[in-house]
Amino acid sequence: MNQDKKHFLKISGFIPVSRRAEFEATLRQLFRELPPGCYEHSFSFDIFVANHYHIYSLWKSFDAMKAYLKSPQFTRLQHTYKTLGLLEKVVKGELLDVKCFEVSNIE
Repeated sequence: MNQDKKHFLKISGFIPVSRRAEFEATLRQLFRELPPGCYEHSFSFDIFVANHYHIYSLWKSFDAMKAYLKSPQFTRLQHTYKTLGLLEKVVKGELLDVKCFEVSNIE
């Protein structure tokens, strides 16, 4: 694993409708506390699986992500899932290839 390559972190779980507002408010607070090693972050509601959320983040290096995984903020994120719903899985890895494109004219 190349220590200097960008790494991703995906956290997935289930949050019931009755707890959705509290979950989203907590995520917004936790996102404000992310360290500078995190380039990007987002969360999404899965339209294909009821009550299923995904949190994505992109890290500048393995060490930056590793430090976050040991932080109190990550522990709070895990507890948020477990308290308000169900933490399903945490997936992490190295970005091997990133391709970007821009569409300028769609007909």
